[in-house]
Amino acid sequence: MKKQLLIISTLFVAVAANAQWTNQATGYTAVSRGVRDVCAVDANNVWICAYDGTATKAKVQDFSKTTDGGTTWTPGKITTANANYEWSNISAISGTTAWGCFYDGVGGGGGVYKTTDGGATWSLQTVGYTTASFPDIVHFWNANNGVTIGDPAGGYFEIYTTTNGGTSWTRTSTANIPVPLANEYGIVNVFNVQGNTIWFGTTAGRCYKSTDKGMTWSVSVVSTTATDMVSDVAFRTPMEGIACTYDQGGTIFSPYMTSDGGATWTFLSVSSGTFFGADLEVIPNSSAYVSTGANTTVSIGSSYSVDGGINWVLIDTAIQRTAQGWVDGSTGWCGGFNTSATADGIFKYSGASLGVTALNRDDAKMRMFPNPCNGQFTVQIGGAETKDAMVTIVDVAGSVVYQQNVSNRSVTIEKGFDLPNLSKGLYFVNVKNGATLFSDKLIVK
Repeated sequence: MKKQLLIISTLFVAVAANAQWTNQATGYTAVSRGVRDVCAVDANNVWICAYDGTATKAKVQDFSKTTDGGTTWTPGKITTANANYEWSNISAISGTTAWGCFYDGVGGGGGVYKTTDGGATWSLQTVGYTTASFPDIVHFWNANNGVTIGDPAGGYFEIYTTTNGGTSWTRTSTANIPVPLANEYGIVNVFNVQGNTIWFGTTAGRCYKSTDKGMTWSVSVVSTTATDMVSDVAFRTPMEGIACTYDQGGTIFSPYMTSDGGATWTFLSVSSGTFFGADLEVIPNSSAYVSTGANTTVSIGSSYSVDGGINWVLIDTAIQRTAQGWVDGSTGWCGGFNTSATADGIFKYSGASLGVTALNRDDAKMRMFPNPCNGQFTVQIGGAETKDAMVTIVDVAGSVVYQQNVSNRSVTIEKGFDLPNLSKGLYFVNVKNGATLFSDKLIVK
């Protein structure tokens, strides 16, 4: 049975981009080519793959890439693919080496293709997919280690791993993958990776997780609503993430949060701003989530959050924005729809750096200890501006439970807090210091 695919949008709106996004041309000769996936290897090398954004929904194998940060984009096509193949996603490790995952847009089948010459030629990998398969995802951690994930075949999800760049693939044992529910499938390009851990969402509102690059798996329930599918998932730390669900019976996008690596999920009540449902990503080594919107009947634009998704700050509401990929807080791209071979289709972020310090990392500039705590804790910030800092603590519902201005005339902030009235639970501590916002989570037990 062919599953229902997540369609980002088949509408096109020709509107000038907001000033925080700079127009770049994908180079596609056909108009209304949408961007299904963005793989930003570094500040210079970025790969994108396409889908047809018109009402005809043609089957396309177009891709485009840049090696100069988007100044020029070079389009291409995998001509060896079946004419009915469509992109699931693209995974690249450099400007020359990439893998493309394809599904058959008419019937069953698909596969993984690899290029080592910058997209000039592609070769079909011998994975194990058959005409009964439906590949959803391919991801490579490096030149050797990769995983590809397809819908259930033979009673369990079709997952293969490789340790030699795709020369050979081994199917993950059924004993290592939880049994799928009736009519449960994966979704094209709905996954996230943090270190060796990978998560992917399903049409049954569940999330599968592997901590060893696809060798063994667990599964959790994100939403118990029968019509909900997990349309996106993103983690800003190995423990803390957001999953977005989409009501297959309508156009409702709902966020859920986890603080235990995806073992359990709780509905996330957005306090302010707009959470968009087209794509959800995390800026690498940062606490910032970025969401984009492409459905003109719901909302279009982009926004970001630095407090775990409770409050969202608009970047723009000017144009349809599809998939995105980030290098850091100053360098990122998001897709749209092109109007010609020389106009738009891909946009590079050109606004002020989101610059949110990484959470719980050795190089983080913000420290809180002890954490968890009983209400007594200390905040330390290195590299601060010599300006007063506003400390705001919010709970998971988005309510401000504490706020204080901290006088500061040093590049180091250190402030102790004694808040015995804080109830047990998860909080977000935000420190606004000049133009920089520091954010981290605090657990009171």
